[in-house]
Amino acid sequence: MSRTHRAIAAGLLGCTSLCCGGGDRPNIILITLDTTRADHLSCYGYERETSPNVDALAREATVFERAYAVSSWTLPTHASIFTGRYPKSHGARYDPEGPVAVTPPVHRDVNAPPQPEVRVRMLAPTTGTLAQLLKKRGYKTSAAVAGPWMKEAFGLSLGFDSYDEEDIHMLYGRLGESVSDAALGFLEEVDSGPFMLFLNYYDAHQPWGAPGDAMYRYVDKEAVDQVQRMSESALDTLVKGVGRTDDRELLVGLYDGEIHYMDAQVGRVFDDLKRRGLWENSWVIVTADHGEMLGEKGSYNHGDDSLSEGEIHIPLLIKPPASGSRTGLTVGREGGFVQQVDLLPLLLSELGIDIPEDVQGVLPGQRTEPVIADLWPSHRGGGRLQAMVEEHEKILRRESGLELYDLESDPNELTNLESEKSERAEALRKRLEALFASLPDPIALDIGPEVDEDTLNALKGLGYIGD
Repeated sequence: MSRTHRAIAAGLLGCTSLCCGGGDRPNIILITLDTTRADHLSCYGYERETSPNVDALAREATVFERAYAVSSWTLPTHASIFTGRYPKSHGARYDPEGPVAVTPPVHRDVNAPPQPEVRVRMLAPTTGTLAQLLKKRGYKTSAAVAGPWMKEAFGLSLGFDSYDEEDIHMLYGRLGESVSDAALGFLEEVDSGPFMLFLNYYDAHQPWGAPGDAMYRYVDKEAVDQVQRMSESALDTLVKGVGRTDDRELLVGLYDGEIHYMDAQVGRVFDDLKRRGLWENSWVIVTADHGEMLGEKGSYNHGDDSLSEGEIHIPLLIKPPASGSRTGLTVGREGGFVQQVDLLPLLLSELGIDIPEDVQGVLPGQRTEPVIADLWPSHRGGGRLQAMVEEHEKILRRESGLELYDLESDPNELTNLESEKSERAEALRKRLEALFASLPDPIALDIGPEVDEDTLNALKGLGYIGD
């Protein structure tokens, strides 16, 4: 955060309880929907009503239409949400020198040549996560998570009094019902004082197939039975026919069914907050760690040497408490760019907490730089990939060269304009490189916790970790 932005934030922090609404310190309910594209939620204009409970939240919230992830997989994006720093600076990302071996997912083509091994590094111990900062100020901090990369061994539990990672032992992660059950249990025991509750839902991650009849909300049961969906991967029995329209419709229908199921579980938590009289005095934030490619360029995946719009354009909805917003958030649509790193300084400003000097996010409306994302290296063996979006232009920098897209006329990024607009591409490349060069490296990149056997088994089940 620049000195100018920090000064503005300091001014906001100085407002009186009268101008800020006063009242008890508000609670924080932060929810991440794993692998959830913004354009597959009905409140973002999707044709299917996949998200009625999140839609209801949208009517009380600021809905950010141009929210971007900082990467296209779980660990670095959550670390950025919690620290307000980009992956290059917090260090939780793929790293050839990392302590855990990472290999290609199990559903890759068995006839493909062997891929080089890469490694992953955890979030190093720090004193600046959202949970740590809130805990120091008397907040009770609790979390219930569902995905393997969210397990305590990867460092994301820093600052939480309780961190529920039960039942993350296999390919499917943990069902949303279990996460909501844990949330309701926490709310049952809350007696007094403010709290932070973080919930991570994993249902939209592959393999797709919501529990029971929820699987068939948007697809024909006979069609699902016909392809005999295998437990190893949602794509194993479909990969040879991915180019056919009916197969894509089936896969997208299964994905949308997971979102609808997940939304219902989120709705249970919303209902309980309201029933207990906690809704009015709570910040409620719903976002995603990243999205998913759904057939674009023939891919159904994420974090696989790609930073496509389907992967990094994410939902972000923020509902303030009844006392209002210090930073000027209003109910409605916000069209400016925001990133995951912006969430921590926003919440700290709203709560009157000083923003740490190393935070790189900015308050809404104060972003003067384009949004950026990176993936380095890919778990499929690719080199470092960097992206930058400025207005309607998107530049991708690979080791093999540049890609330039006009998102206004080409939202699916099908036409690379780099050769046609080489001077513009070069100018954007220089700006992208300057932005990444300005980010400091992690202070303690070589520090990482041991990974327990359950975590390794869960990641092996997903195909991320080799034997």
